[in-house]
Amino acid sequence: MTTHSPMYIIGYLNKTLEIMQIDRDVLMNLQELQEDVAEHFTDENFPMSGEVYWTAVECLATAKLAELRGELVADEV
Repeated sequence: MTTHSPMYIIGYLNKTLEIMQIDRDVLMNLQELQEDVAEHFTDENFPMSGEVYWTAVECLATAKLAELRGELVADEV
């Protein structure tokens, strides 16, 4: 049986700079899921490039993190 060391992510948690821990296997599963979603989404919305897709995801993630930190109130649709 192999053991994997955890991965550490530095970021803000509850408005405080924190070191967060995530299991390496969980992180790899998340990465694979995101890459599958990116491939499917760009194939379905051709001619969207991967760079446009990941830039949009980066913007959405930045906005979501600001919302979770209470720095931004999302508009209701």
